[in-house]
Amino acid sequence: VRLHRKLKKKIAYAMCVDMLKQVQMPDPEQVLKKFPHELSYTISTDVQGDFSAHNDDSKLDFSLCGAMSKLMALGFELPFVVRATTEHPAAVLRMGEEIGTLRPGTRADISVLEQVEEPWMFHDRLGGAVQGTSRLVPRLVVRNGRAVVPDCRLLRDICKEPVAA
Repeated sequence: VRLHRKLKKKIAYAMCVDMLKQVQMPDPEQVLKKFPHELSYTISTDVQGDFSAHNDDSKLDFSLCGAMSKLMALGFELPFVVRATTEHPAAVLRMGEEIGTLRPGTRADISVLEQVEEPWMFHDRLGGAVQGTSRLVPRLVVRNGRAVVPDCRLLRDICKEPVAA
């Protein structure tokens, strides 16, 4: 937030606490003291627990494109959101020379996204919601050199199409 909005540390901290409160994050001050990998681990174990417990994906209702769209709904601009989901995680993992970039000689899985301009309500796992004006929907994914057309089965948070049974 400090870099994106060019704010002083105390103002950025207060803004982050407020944003976390808006999405009903328990104890936002403590959350901000954690490292990114600690938060990712918590989210990951929650997802794995839900997924394993039900032995299907019927409860899985979020995606990376949905998270990116939520960041945009919170006021972040698309170039920052793309960096926050590519370059920044690669840097945290100390793999910035290998992933999170489209430089020649690096590994790259590529998602072609459409920014659909229309009102969209985004929800979090605690029941909070934020109204957005657009959402990012994947139209094509290139994975290991092979093109894949995504379906909405695992994109319930950003797709209107009915979910296949």
